[in-house]
Amino acid sequence: MKRILFGVPITLVVCVIIAITVFSNMYYQLTKEVIVATAIIKEAKLSGKEYQVLLLDENGNNLGKYKIYGDQIQLEVKFMKIRDCFNIFGINSRYDLDRLQGRYSNIQEQNTRKSFAYDLSKSTILNTFYFSWPSWLVDTTYGSSTYVNIQKNHVYDFIKRPTGIITRENKEKSLLLENVKMFFNL
Repeated sequence: MKRILFGVPITLVVCVIIAITVFSNMYYQLTKEVIVATAIIKEAKLSGKEYQVLLLDENGNNLGKYKIYGDQIQLEVKFMKIRDCFNIFGINSRYDLDRLQGRYSNIQEQNTRKSFAYDLSKSTILNTFYFSWPSWLVDTTYGSSTYVNIQKNHVYDFIKRPTGIITRENKEKSLLLENVKMFFNL
């Protein structure tokens, strides 16, 4: 009888620990954020509407240097959303960088001023396989886009979430960039 009474609380504690572990992993998988690209912005002309952008991938590798026009930077991705029930188990949504461009917040400027877009997609057989998963696993495929007002000498992270892409200023890297520029008088 004493063994049974002693075993019940231990079993309950183990079950609670397992439940907390499972639910915290589920929460993590459903809210996970991954940096997919970083943009370092430098003003190219005194006009205030032309910028140089150094784009880095998630590992810090250089994806290229681009000139964009406008007062906003926009990144578009091809996105494949995995069903939430599979996402919980670590099978994550897929993405492919598609396009980088400048954007004007004013529609009239967008329609009349200089604009240019850059193709970032990787058209490979591997990429075709990457997006051809079984329909029972994939919720949907779509384009996801994010943009933010540009501030010169700032760094922006483009972040993949389970449902799309978002942009955040990386204040630590922006501050570091400002300090380096001041130190070297750039």
